Amino acid sequence: MKKPNKEAYGESTIQLVEVEMTDNPLTEIDVDGTKVLLHVLNAKKFDPNCHCYALIETLKLQYVTMVDLIYSYGKLDTDVLNDKSQLKAFFESITRYNINCSTGRFPGIIHQPKDPTLANYFKLTLFDALQEANNNNFLIKYGVERKRKKKVKPSADEIKDDGLLVELMKTFYESITLSKVKRPTDSVEKTVSKTIKKKALLLKCGTIITAGGVENGKYFATFRTGYKRKENDVESIPSYLDGVYSLHIAGVDDEKFVSDPDYRKKFGEVFLQADILETLFAANGSQHPRFLYAGEYNEDDERMELGEDVGQAIKKLNDAMFPKNKEKSGEGR
Repeated sequence: MKKPNKEAYGESTIQLVEVEMTDNPLTEIDVDGTKVLLHVLNAKKFDPNCHCYALIETLKLQYVTMVDLIYSYGKLDTDVLNDKSQLKAFFESITRYNINCSTGRFPGIIHQPKDPTLANYFKLTLFDALQEANNNNFLIKYGVERKRKKKVKPSADEIKDDGLLVELMKTFYESITLSKVKRPTDSVEKTVSKTIKKKALLLKCGTIITAGGVENGKYFATFRTGYKRKENDVESIPSYLDGVYSLHIAGVDDEKFVSDPDYRKKFGEVFLQADILETLFAANGSQHPRFLYAGEYNEDDERMELGEDVGQAIKKLNDAMFPKNKEKSGEGR
């Protein structure tokens, strides 16, 4: 059906397809011939009234199809799609701005039940399902310790005066041997180490499909980056950066990501080492619900690449959503 409210990026058509809630790590759906794998939270395990749908939106002016997950308490096809007033309210609640806001905090859109007394219960049920999904199939890690030697001047507290007699003896020794004698004020060599530990949970909650059926996934990410400094065995207080948002990553083999620990480990090291999560978190300080693009994973070269086709498509969407912020609405890298 045609989307009733016209978005900034032009007219679009909408499909709503119910997807199964199971304990399988990935659920497959077909989007106009393109195989799409998504992680669907099994909220039905906690309450049989929970349902999940794939919202498939195809743009008329661009060769772009966007897929997002919607979690509902009760079936949408009977409660919403057969009632004109509810249908209008439903589409007003799922503007692209609202979708991007929602999936920046949760791996899907939450369609609240009509009964307000059930709304909080429904959210808690979804978070129970989310907690169950927090396992090693979706967790990536990276850690590194860097050490270096450096010469520093001792502090005033560290300097112990030689005294006049010892100082005279050192001066005399230097004059006859022409060699340098160590003094309390001389620079000392210290070992400085910096430890960085990163971990992130990536749940695939959608995708963008560009011309030719090229898919790049939308991943809900929760991450923590820890930093610790040690100088001569004296450790500083660790500092942490925590973030939650959704971003698009191309080139990930979703089946291998959840089933092959070696693939997941390799991808995690490449992706986390590039500081993409931290950079996008800082760059989007305005908190506008933009399409954040992390680039394309190149497994053979073990690097993240820009991926121009996908990047340009996302740039156009961002520019349409925020025309006054074109200087900030690039590909996110």
